[in-house]
Amino acid sequence: MYVIRLSLDSPYTLYFPRTYQWDAWIDLAFTFIRYDQSLPPEQQSRIASIVMRELSACMPLYNSYHAGKVQCAIALRALQQLDAQVDLLCQEVHRTMREASRQGSVQTEAWGFPIKQSTGVLVRPHSRRGKLALLERYVAQEERRPAEERFSGPDLTTVKRVRDALAVNIAAYHSAVEQRRASRDAGLEAFRHLSISIRIASMMLVLTQFDREVSFELQKWGFVIIERESGEVVPRMDQSALSDVEPAEAIADDNLLSTEEEVGSKK
Repeated sequence: MYVIRLSLDSPYTLYFPRTYQWDAWIDLAFTFIRYDQSLPPEQQSRIASIVMRELSACMPLYNSYHAGKVQCAIALRALQQLDAQVDLLCQEVHRTMREASRQGSVQTEAWGFPIKQSTGVLVRPHSRRGKLALLERYVAQEERRPAEERFSGPDLTTVKRVRDALAVNIAAYHSAVEQRRASRDAGLEAFRHLSISIRIASMMLVLTQFDREVSFELQKWGFVIIERESGEVVPRMDQSALSDVEPAEAIADDNLLSTEEEVGSKK
C-alpha cells in the first residue's frame, strides 16, 4: 500500500491504494472532484483541474481494458465449445491420411501431416493454431482435386465451417488479448499520474486548509485515514458531523511529500 507519513508523532496518516487498483483510484478521484466542486471557488483545490485531467486520461484506458477482458472471455468460451468438434475432425482427417499413406496414394505432408522418419508415424498437431493450419491445408488440398478424387470423409463442407469458426474466434481472442495488454500498459502509466496528482492534492489540502494538520474533514474529499500504530481505517464519519471534529495534531516533518511504496505484482 501507499502511505503518506505526515509526522512521526501523529497517531494518524493517510492511506492510498496501490497504483494498479484502478477501481479504488477512480472512486477516490470522483469523490475528490465532486466534493471539491461543491465548495466556493476560493476554497477549491488548485490541483483539482489536474486530477480531473488525469482522470479523463485514465477512463478510456480503464474501459478499453475491461472491454478486452470481456471479449477475451467470450472468444475463449467459443473456442472451448469448438474444441470437441475440431478434435473429432482432426482425428478423422488423421485416419484418412494414415490410410492414404499406407496405400501410397498421396503425399501426406501436403495435407498437413509430416511423417516422423524414425517411426513412420504421422505427426499430429496439438495446439489450436496447429489444428487450424491442418484444417486449412486439408481444405486447400481437397479443393484442388476433382470432386470424384476427393476423400469420402470427413465432409468438406463441415471441415470448412468448423475451420472458419475456429479462425474467427482465434483471431478475436488474440485481438482482445492485445487490446487488454495495450490498455493495461498504458493504463498503469496513466493511473500512476493520477495517483501522484491525488497524493499531491491531499498534501496541498493539509498545508493550505488544515494548517499542516491531519483533519478528519479530509474524508469529505474521499481520503482514507488510518491509525498509524494499528493500520486500521478510521471509520468514515457522517458528513454533517465532520465540521465539528477537531483535527488530530500532526506537524509535518521535513520530508512532507515523501511516500513509502510497496509495489505489488501486475496481473
